Amino acid sequence: MVWNVNLASLLIFTSDVVGFERLSLNGRWTVNNSNGSISVPSNVPGGIYTDLKMAGVIDEPYYGENDLHYEWVALENWTFYRSFTLPTYIFGYRSIRLVAHGIDTVCTVTLNGVNVLKTENMFIRYEVGVRLVLRRNNSIVVSCQSPVLYALRKHEERTRVSSPVLPLCPPPIQRGHCHVNLIRKMPCSFSWDWGPSFPSTGIWKTIELEAYDRAVIRDVTVSTTPQRTAYGGLGWVINVGVFFKLAPRAPKHGTIFISLGDILLGSKTVILKKLKTRTQSFQELSGEVKISVVVPQAIEIDRWWPTGYGSQKLYQLNVTMSIDDELCDKMIKFGFRTVELQEDAIDGVDEGAKFYFRINGVPIFAKGSNWVPADIFPERVTEEYVRELLQSAKDANMNMIRVWGGGIYESDYFYDLADELGIMIWQDLMFCVSRYPADEAFLRSVAVEVHQQVRRLQRHPSLIVWVGNNENENGIYDDQWGYLSSVLDDYRKLYVYTIKRVIDREESSRPFLSSSPSNGRAGNPAFLNTSIPKNLTLSEEDIWPRGPPNSANYGDMHFYRYDNDIWDPTTYPIPRFMSEFGIQSYPSAETMRKVAPESALVYPFSPFLQYRQRHIGGNKELVRSLKHHFTIPTDEWNVNGTENGYSMISYLSQVAQAEGVRAGCESFRRWRSYLGPVGRGNTMGVLFWQLNEIWQAPSWSSIEYGGRWKMLHYFAKKFFSPVLVSPFIYGPDLCVFVVNDKLLPLHDVLLRILVYHWASFIPLRSVTVNLTVPAASSYDAAKIELGRLWKSSSCSRERCFLWFTLEDNSTGSLLAPDAYVLPAKPNRALLRPATIKVWSVAGPTSSDLEPDAYKYDVELRTDNVALFVWLDSRAVRGRFSDNGFLLKDPVKMVQFRTSEGVTSEQLHEAITIYTMSGANGNDLKRDSLVSQ
Repeated sequence: MVWNVNLASLLIFTSDVVGFERLSLNGRWTVNNSNGSISVPSNVPGGIYTDLKMAGVIDEPYYGENDLHYEWVALENWTFYRSFTLPTYIFGYRSIRLVAHGIDTVCTVTLNGVNVLKTENMFIRYEVGVRLVLRRNNSIVVSCQSPVLYALRKHEERTRVSSPVLPLCPPPIQRGHCHVNLIRKMPCSFSWDWGPSFPSTGIWKTIELEAYDRAVIRDVTVSTTPQRTAYGGLGWVINVGVFFKLAPRAPKHGTIFISLGDILLGSKTVILKKLKTRTQSFQELSGEVKISVVVPQAIEIDRWWPTGYGSQKLYQLNVTMSIDDELCDKMIKFGFRTVELQEDAIDGVDEGAKFYFRINGVPIFAKGSNWVPADIFPERVTEEYVRELLQSAKDANMNMIRVWGGGIYESDYFYDLADELGIMIWQDLMFCVSRYPADEAFLRSVAVEVHQQVRRLQRHPSLIVWVGNNENENGIYDDQWGYLSSVLDDYRKLYVYTIKRVIDREESSRPFLSSSPSNGRAGNPAFLNTSIPKNLTLSEEDIWPRGPPNSANYGDMHFYRYDNDIWDPTTYPIPRFMSEFGIQSYPSAETMRKVAPESALVYPFSPFLQYRQRHIGGNKELVRSLKHHFTIPTDEWNVNGTENGYSMISYLSQVAQAEGVRAGCESFRRWRSYLGPVGRGNTMGVLFWQLNEIWQAPSWSSIEYGGRWKMLHYFAKKFFSPVLVSPFIYGPDLCVFVVNDKLLPLHDVLLRILVYHWASFIPLRSVTVNLTVPAASSYDAAKIELGRLWKSSSCSRERCFLWFTLEDNSTGSLLAPDAYVLPAKPNRALLRPATIKVWSVAGPTSSDLEPDAYKYDVELRTDNVALFVWLDSRAVRGRFSDNGFLLKDPVKMVQFRTSEGVTSEQLHEAITIYTMSGANGNDLKRDSLVSQ
């Protein structure tokens, strides 16, 4: 079937500024394959897979094994085209530029039969003057090569003259494609160990024409510097960078005005210098101006703070350029704040340095997770979904997200929202687990990429650190990619002599790190004998890398080990900053039903579930971790080979993940104020792997594809709380820490330790400790010999569990989430059978603040203590106020929040309850019960 599309009109966005118009080329195009056998409508912005799905040529790419079945799409060349008509008056402008904000990836752009652009980098904005090429009626064609075959061709060309760039291909289990390091494209689009291979092609961002007579401001950067005034007060200086394009024959002088909201801060007359920027038909004027303005003392400035430390005040900066009385302008939002990466020496420690961020002079313990692309097809990611994910991060008390280096530089909306929510962004550049070329053409493309991305993102107060790549230094020192000296030379050409130099020139308002993990800027100065190019003036301490990364004494760490008990805190290292660690789990059956028939969702794992696992040894690792703590279901459970079996294994895997990540995160938080063996400790951050999923599959995420919270995310809401009670068993002792992230001490608080029998709602013993907890600290609150505790309460590890609360002694109000310790593993604890019922559901209610959110009160009743109670709302999307909990009381109230208009009866019917009870934890229950 062939569609003929010929849309002869453009969306014209006029500006309030005289002499500038923007004409959108977004909308409906047509796309053909190389032999013309497929011709379908194409949406721009978009990509070939979603175009083919929209036209019915392919089904949902994520369904079943469609990543394998639709491999042919990535092996094709695709041509996108459309026609458009321009209004006559447009030709009166001196300059008309074609601006393509993102083309994926290796494509030629032809306008009216003239090749005007060649693109080779998904992360670059391409633009070119096209006034002499345009007519009243126009045609534009974007011809794109197969990214897979292009990468292969680049590999073959390289190996004829030099050694290959390793690694060549992903592991076979990933079902991916090779040589992604030879194309500047989303690395994980060629596969990863939690995602499919869908190397898309298309115009993935806005494409437009810009018409102007004098100038257009392309980017504005801003940094804020506090300074003491003559009278001893604190003032602010705003350093503004203005980057612009000028029309041919435009005047070479202009005036730039800087305003904070409606208040003019200053102006500067500038000479607009010609730069060496060649276009197809003429030389353009392009340049930049740096201006510093002082904020008047009369303007009261509120600083931007991470969530939990203050407000997220944003200001509007207006930049206007006047040339011969014609104006161009750009408005940005920014915040006043300072960022410092502290790597001071530690008293009494010979080997090591601190590693933490100070915002506005305040040390911040970073709590959060890692972000991967929300979908392998960026065009499917809506602003609503981005808000749902980032709001979920904030709701779980996270204050930092790491944008991982194997995806994309995220949308402007993503960073705007992070500013609004107070979520700090650790920003990797898009280089990941690979060696990369260091030839002149590649480095030149990367330099443009970094220039553009830094200028686009620099204004955001949430962005606090640039990081060159993900795990590439690990690969170097693990000897994965060839002779060390040669690899180091190429590494430094790319990350030090190119990327770092660009960032240093563009801005100084936040630090740069070469890699994650790395030894930071204070690590072991090994391998510094590499010669520095003569045209550089880098000092010795600016050269990376400095020996093997992943040190517990310097910088940040990544940690993945599954051979030990993942619930045991001693399994985890004692780092300065843990930027990656995690545990896999399986998504809910509800999520997996969207991509597989019921018959495939079974345990033991069906061929489909085996196929969906992309991590080497992932299923074995997961089952091994389950056997540490649970009795895996057998035939007597009547679950093998059934969908009920998959639901149970999904539930157990999420319990194991939640408890394991909790053990690690709480351990890292406890080490905040302490030094342990060989000077390790003073930990000041943990970002678990990972927040979200790219598709429906086993992964390390705390949120399933589509937004459903896993048990881990409910746990994170507690273990990342600003005040935390963190108990654990160490040898013969019960140890209890209180962690206080607040900047004020907690005076006169009461720590209560309760001993419960698994067969009773009434505690057997209560121990109280009066405390004052210092500000911004972890505090060793109590240590009790377990043997004495069991003897005094006539109990034992198997028959009892421990419960902890922290209260204000004067008001009785709780200061932290409740906590518990399981002295025995669930498969050894003497749990009792428990029947839990949804007794009532009341609601919905809503408020003017959230008119689209409906809330319900859900009353639960149980006849016995129950462990890891999981409430599943099935097809009703939403979240509970608490989930995965230990139910120690006969009655518990939880709230359910949803945007769907369901009745209380429908919600009541939808809720399914999972729990673990019965002798030795073997009675896994899945019930959908109604009140009696």
